[in-house]
Amino acid sequence: MGNVSIGVSIKARGANTRTCATQAPPEFQGAGGEITVAHLQVIYSDRYQNVLFVCGLQPDLLLLANGDETEIGDRGTNLSGGQKQRVSLARAVYSDSDIYLLDDVLSAVDVHVGRHLFHKCIKKFLKGKSIIFTTHQLQYLKHCDEILVMEKGDFVEKGKHEELLSLNGYYSSMMKQFHQATDNPSKTSAEDVKFHDDGDQGSIPQEVKPANGDKNGAPAKTPEVAKLQQHDATKGKLTQAEEMEVGEIAWGTYYAYISAMGGICVAMFVILINIITSVSVVFSDWWLSIWIKTFYVYSGNPDQLNSSWQSSTTLSSWQSSTTLSSWQSSTSNSSWPVNTTNKEITSFSPTSTQSLLVTSEASSGLDFYLTVYVSSMGLIVLLMICKGFIGATYYVRAACRLHDKSLTNVMRAPMRFFYANPPGRILNRFSKDLDEADVYIPQLQDTFFQVLNSVVISLISAIVVLPWIAIAVVPVSIFFYFFKFVSSVSVRQFKRLENITRSPLISHMCTSAQGLSTIVTFKQQRNNIQSIRAYTDISTVATFLTEMSMRWIGVRLDLASACITLTTALALILTKGSTDAAQAALALTLCIRVVSIMQFLIRLLNEVETRLTSIERLHQYEKKLESENQSFIDTPADGWPNEGRIVFSNVQMKYRADMEPVLNEIKFDIHPRQKVGIVGRTGAGKSSLAAALFRLNELSGGHIYIDGVDVGKVSLELLRSKISTIPQDPVLFAGTMRYNLDPFAKYTDDVMWKALEAVHMKEKVKELGNDLDYMIQENGENFSVGERQLICLARAILRRNKILLLDEATASIDTATDSMIQQTIRESFAECTVLTIAHRLNTVLHCDVIIIMEAGRVMEMGSPQDLLSDPRSYFNTMMSAQTVKTPST
Repeated sequence: MGNVSIGVSIKARGANTRTCATQAPPEFQGAGGEITVAHLQVIYSDRYQNVLFVCGLQPDLLLLANGDETEIGDRGTNLSGGQKQRVSLARAVYSDSDIYLLDDVLSAVDVHVGRHLFHKCIKKFLKGKSIIFTTHQLQYLKHCDEILVMEKGDFVEKGKHEELLSLNGYYSSMMKQFHQATDNPSKTSAEDVKFHDDGDQGSIPQEVKPANGDKNGAPAKTPEVAKLQQHDATKGKLTQAEEMEVGEIAWGTYYAYISAMGGICVAMFVILINIITSVSVVFSDWWLSIWIKTFYVYSGNPDQLNSSWQSSTTLSSWQSSTTLSSWQSSTSNSSWPVNTTNKEITSFSPTSTQSLLVTSEASSGLDFYLTVYVSSMGLIVLLMICKGFIGATYYVRAACRLHDKSLTNVMRAPMRFFYANPPGRILNRFSKDLDEADVYIPQLQDTFFQVLNSVVISLISAIVVLPWIAIAVVPVSIFFYFFKFVSSVSVRQFKRLENITRSPLISHMCTSAQGLSTIVTFKQQRNNIQSIRAYTDISTVATFLTEMSMRWIGVRLDLASACITLTTALALILTKGSTDAAQAALALTLCIRVVSIMQFLIRLLNEVETRLTSIERLHQYEKKLESENQSFIDTPADGWPNEGRIVFSNVQMKYRADMEPVLNEIKFDIHPRQKVGIVGRTGAGKSSLAAALFRLNELSGGHIYIDGVDVGKVSLELLRSKISTIPQDPVLFAGTMRYNLDPFAKYTDDVMWKALEAVHMKEKVKELGNDLDYMIQENGENFSVGERQLICLARAILRRNKILLLDEATASIDTATDSMIQQTIRESFAECTVLTIAHRLNTVLHCDVIIIMEAGRVMEMGSPQDLLSDPRSYFNTMMSAQTVKTPST
């Protein structure tokens, strides 16, 4: 596909378009029709219907609530593995390219659907196209024009099916192993089984039968097809709208943040430290004024000193207390030369017309005033350090506790929460919202306390100097609060809207990163960029409205401040003669300062409130998020389960209360140490059995017992720790091989090497270098899907629980390795109960019991010999469809 640099050039003659269907297909959130065609416009044409038919999607769409307009969850959460693979194939087929690369597209589907896909889609519908088809399903290779056999990254054989068999080489050996693996336990030979490899559509149960179809076997217009085109927007909705609060920030949000800091006492302590620090600064300025007043007098005019000093020092002290970034004294613009030889200090005022004298008697008190002043400055420095340290400690504590509580609740949320909430929505809260709690809110709180203290000190200073100013304080405060009340309504809601509109953008970016190869393959880069731009525009509009709302109130606060200042100036002018000029100047200066800092305080209040919407969203996860039932009634004895008996008693399960049951009246009894195979058509409910066993969804009816204990009454932690599983989509974490095998450091390296050897991964890991310290990328991207499943199997071997669940654990592994893995499972888990969910029927042939699922019900159950001996059994039909008749070699 041109995504890997190689040393040679590859040219495709006569073809200029190519596409692929990957082994692990990415699914984009949206409507089913949009998914199928990978961002291409859906046109309900004959081709669209034909693609649905040949890819076997029509039966699935008929079962979905809103057909092909049913919403697909992020990464296809509401689709089974086989459905996701067929959607990926349909996406490729619809593109009508010249070259198709189909990467093991039949691994996650049952044999009936696999035959349908190969014969109807690959052979007939794509006839005339160049197809590169990688597979472990060897029964289809004889229909290929040419076969390339690979081993350790190189081609070892090349030719047609008959030619390669006649060579008795690697390919012939593979076919013999496959033939032996697919022989049934009743020793029925391959030649004695009736084969159905002609692709007749009758082998697909519940399929929409083609009537008067086209030459490719696709259906014409039928009632079923017409039903697919009938949509109801109220149905098939999976993702829920993100919750957005309305109105003022609830007191519970404030309390949640205070509690995260450490409680009310801690919050009061932080406020007290801020107050003490501000008071200390004011005290140092006041003491400096007393010091200067004591040692400096105006020569011959002490009354002028008192008047001038009262005005100048008070204003200077007020200016000093209201300045956030620098501190200045009232004498910063004065020069004071000192004559120390005559024990007299002769200085001059800024006008150089008055001299100030310090007598020798006063010099004895110089040390006292100096000591107090220096001590006060030292105390200020100490308090500043303590305030910063205490603030940082408790603000960080608050952010950490909010994160931990939210994360704990998300981890305990039921699976339906993750179906209804895309990952981007969750990431938004743990990234941007948490960043607000980490960085911006602490900064704003620190500034807010400083400004609030400055406002209080400024008003007190102003009232002391000019008492009549107190008359104007109340109406001015009401006036500014009115502006705050009016503006906060819109600013707050715009900020909430900004928080919500960021989520779809993050979700789309996450999905695009995961499905980048698909986007590039289908040449949808431009469409994807347009989608990103659309989401960005929506998010940016909300951000723009928030900022403009802040600017709106800012402009009006500035205008209000200017009007108040102008009113004060006009009042002073109109009362000219009745007011002293010095007092008038001081009153105007105080008015400008007080009004300016009050309007800054209003802006800060709005800013703090908008930032607290992020705390509000984290608080939703802390208090409103539904949690799995963590309570338990029964505490099993130590060593439970010691046998591994599993009983399903009339089990019924729904993924959501408003949805149809995915499991309906399931009833069976699995004896201790039995090996049970669970098979059925894609979407039959096999993986839902696993979900019920792990209590990923609570049952809507019935009970499940393990060794006589109702699993619904056992704690989730205990239940899930006692069952090992290898999921259909194997999970590996970014970290070392050792960490992925043994995350809790319980086992030695020798034990881990033995587990890797048991799953035939020891040599592979050694070849990679660094042994168990080899770094695994996120999601195990540096391993194939099959290798990831083997690593998960090694992890299960280490735990050695009494119950093991394999959900398509070997679907992406070749037949020979599959046979070895099955042998390992039989040996390593001989004393365990093993449940194997499989599409590859030879995987379950050696099981003691086989359960056949269909539409959420148990259709058949019995030993492989009993089921194969009944020619009318569903399992016998499935087995016949998979068996390969190979020529004698």
